[in-house]
Amino acid sequence: MFYVLRNIWRRVGGTEGLDPGLVELRSTVLSMAAVLAGLGCATALRGAAGLHAQSVVATVALTVLLWRGERSAASRHRPVALLVVPLFAMGAGEVGRLMSTAPPVGDTLYVLMTGAAVWVRRFGPLAARFGALVLPTSLLVLIVAVPAGPGVDPLGWFAATAFIAIAVTHLCLLFGERIGVLPHRARVAARPAAGVPPHRRPRMQGRARAYGRGRAGRPRGWRLAPTTRMAVQLTLALAAAFALGRLVYPQHWPWVVISTYIVCSGTRARGDVLHKGAARVVGGAAGTVLVAACAGLLPAGGTGALVALFVVLGIATWLRPLHYALWAAGVTAMLALLYDYQGTGGPEELVERLGGILLGAALAGVVSWFVLPLRTRDVVRVRTARSLAALAGVVAAGRSAPELVPELLTRRRDCFERALGDLLDVAPPVEAHRALGRLADRIPAQAVRDLVTWPTGVDAGAGAGGAGEHQAHAADTIDALVRCQAPVRALTELGCAHPEALADPAVRRGLEQLEQHVAAACR
Repeated sequence: MFYVLRNIWRRVGGTEGLDPGLVELRSTVLSMAAVLAGLGCATALRGAAGLHAQSVVATVALTVLLWRGERSAASRHRPVALLVVPLFAMGAGEVGRLMSTAPPVGDTLYVLMTGAAVWVRRFGPLAARFGALVLPTSLLVLIVAVPAGPGVDPLGWFAATAFIAIAVTHLCLLFGERIGVLPHRARVAARPAAGVPPHRRPRMQGRARAYGRGRAGRPRGWRLAPTTRMAVQLTLALAAAFALGRLVYPQHWPWVVISTYIVCSGTRARGDVLHKGAARVVGGAAGTVLVAACAGLLPAGGTGALVALFVVLGIATWLRPLHYALWAAGVTAMLALLYDYQGTGGPEELVERLGGILLGAALAGVVSWFVLPLRTRDVVRVRTARSLAALAGVVAAGRSAPELVPELLTRRRDCFERALGDLLDVAPPVEAHRALGRLADRIPAQAVRDLVTWPTGVDAGAGAGGAGEHQAHAADTIDALVRCQAPVRALTELGCAHPEALADPAVRRGLEQLEQHVAAACR
């Protein structure tokens, strides 16, 4: 809790503020517009075509689940989702029906389906795109129970629900990008400019593979690719979640499976699993306390409960990039408001839900820690090396021939920002480790410091020095690379506007020295 509050305070009170440029707020407004549009379309189609009552809730849930992934996807990869998501939803709906009628068969198919969706990421961007589209649709059958009664067609209404959700998501994203509310997601591949002679290309090109990566595309010393390890971990964790969930919570077993799924599916290392699991538990507890304090203020079935539900969903979506615990608290509160609106549930179900979150997070943490673990230090070192190599590529591009500088600098800047974005994905557990290490510095007992710094998988000696000492920490390197982003953009703007300025001998010597320093940091 201390780390969560400290991180929130630092970002709110920092120089960049809570939401620089209000990009996340604008994205939240558009996502709520997509949710309302999907709600209206599903309600109208339900009345006209006689869809199941759950189709409205499924449309809203799937729109929320799809928004972040589709927003970050490249524009050229989005159209495939219009066809793929309904097809995947049909398969997920059939699996959901089997989970109700034949639990062993349905549970097994679900575990294999989700594990395969993670494993196929190793086959390239397009396969990763297909896997990313499977995950929201498979999570939907845990949130919305698939009816299995006579005369019910789960395949048809799940496909219609999925098409409405992905269509309104793409329309709102396209509208936001066309009017300039959201930045356009047209990613350019990091490749040399056409017509650039090989001897004039940046010398650091291709060094990302040399520093910390073997020929198989994984860190040296790893016998299995990270995606394979993550797929095995998710498969085993979900299998245990289904077994224990149905045993401990027969009526609400999906809560255990959802918690395990969320904590284990999108993580990059075991430190990330522990960090996300703790954030989910803290957020779920905070949401439970908040709802218990406000219980009975809004009448069941009233407009006020519905408005409050969308307000909580909007605030949680806006604050989600700040910290995952805020999103977990918002979702818990939103589900409680949904129970109040429907006149079902009560405080005892919130407590049972918190127990399911704890059990699911614990299962994900245990499996990720002991089964084919991805050590945080290895993942951070690999991504740090890639960022440093990309940074050296930017510097080397600045020393190219003046006529080649603008295009090369632009490409290298994009490559650096992509590498930095990948590094920032694994930064939260490293920052938490640094905060815990600094907290442990104030405790004289060495045993307590060792206990605090052990679980994250980062070197115990980093950031846990004695009083008055300051040792380098992986999070310090990440902060330094983040501070390089503004100078890289400034160098790119200067090179594009005045490429002849970079041809000055003094500037070229300075860039050469800087490149040597970055190369030394890579080694």
